[in-house]
Amino acid sequence: MVDVKLVRRPTILLQWIGLNALIVYALAACELFPAAIQGFYWRSPENNLVSVTELLLQTIFHSKRWGKLAFVLLEILFWCLVAGFLHRKGVYLKL
Repeated sequence: MVDVKLVRRPTILLQWIGLNALIVYALAACELFPAAIQGFYWRSPENNLVSVTELLLQTIFHSKRWGKLAFVLLEILFWCLVAGFLHRKGVYLKL
């Protein structure tokens, strides 16, 4: 679709991830996103933002598995936006 029809808009997030794949992989493997948002909690550390978000998504989708999948997709979207930010700033890591 991208090569033949030159439709690039729907795949721009994947392009950003590909341009910054090493940085995104390293940061995602460190689980930086969940660690950062677990710092926000209500009254006790067990009531953190990750747990509340997962519980909310599980409630919306009426399934523990679909809720977890939705949370993971949100995390992937977050890393796509981080990669887009790095692309705009011209930051790339190459080996």
